[in-house]
Amino acid sequence: MSDIIAAFAGFFAMVAAFFNPPMDPVLHGYIEANVIYVAPVVTQRIVSISVGEGDMVEEGDILFNLDQADALSALTAAQAEERAVAAQLANLQTGSRPEELRVIEANVAEARITRDKAKRDYDRTARLTISGVASETALENDKTAYETAEAHVSQLEAELAVARLPARAQQVVAANADLAAAKAAVERAVITLEKYSVDAPVAGRVERRYLDPGEVSGPSKPVLSIQPPKSLEIRFFVPEERRGEFNVGRIVRVDCDGCGAPFEAKIVSVASESEFTPPVIYSREERHRLVYMTKAIPLEREMKNLLPGQPITVEAEPQ
Repeated sequence: MSDIIAAFAGFFAMVAAFFNPPMDPVLHGYIEANVIYVAPVVTQRIVSISVGEGDMVEEGDILFNLDQADALSALTAAQAEERAVAAQLANLQTGSRPEELRVIEANVAEARITRDKAKRDYDRTARLTISGVASETALENDKTAYETAEAHVSQLEAELAVARLPARAQQVVAANADLAAAKAAVERAVITLEKYSVDAPVAGRVERRYLDPGEVSGPSKPVLSIQPPKSLEIRFFVPEERRGEFNVGRIVRVDCDGCGAPFEAKIVSVASESEFTPPVIYSREERHRLVYMTKAIPLEREMKNLLPGQPITVEAEPQ
């Protein structure tokens, strides 16, 4: 009987061990990199790409160029408008051109000669009228001709005076405002043109190229991604029953194949919501249980032998 009881006890112990396996002190995860996706702020066809996957770039290095034809046309038009407005303002500030002034001055001189002749004719007819040689009608006609010539001289002299003056203050103010707007349009066109040549926002390694020259890119369509230095992080999954062991700030020991000696990392975040299984199972056996994604950063940030996607194991360092 005792043998039967011992056999049943052993069987139930095996069943309990099967359904409640001993807790594995080692947790599993992978290395992830926070990459920068580089996309233009305008939608246009790619003309050239200056870098390839794996290339190291510095901040400000040119990465790729877009077709600039439309932007160059817009800049040329804006510059032409600025020159036209500037010329208009200069014309308002200086008055008429010397050539125009000389034409008006010549007209004034001719009108004065005509007026002087009309005055002489009028004076002669007046004397002849007194002596009875000329009629009153002739005198009246010469008087009218003289007054007309005098009025024409006055008109041309006024036109000459106006031509020598600059524009009214209100016109100059309006022209200055137009020039400021034209200059702003040129600046906008220059800024827009600069957007067609995209440089590296950060230093790092080109992780991946998504598009090739000839394809169209835009704000939501990155051309490539850059992995900055010190961007690697450890992502591993903590079972619910061990969640309290892995708090933000705790140091963990990380190991992986080909990484050399284990290294330390500091936990920077723990997910507040659980998930049933990690995206990729690295555990020794599949377990259907709740886990929490935890992120840690290597204390030694410059670790060139770590690669994104590399499987790792994590153990908590003694506190």
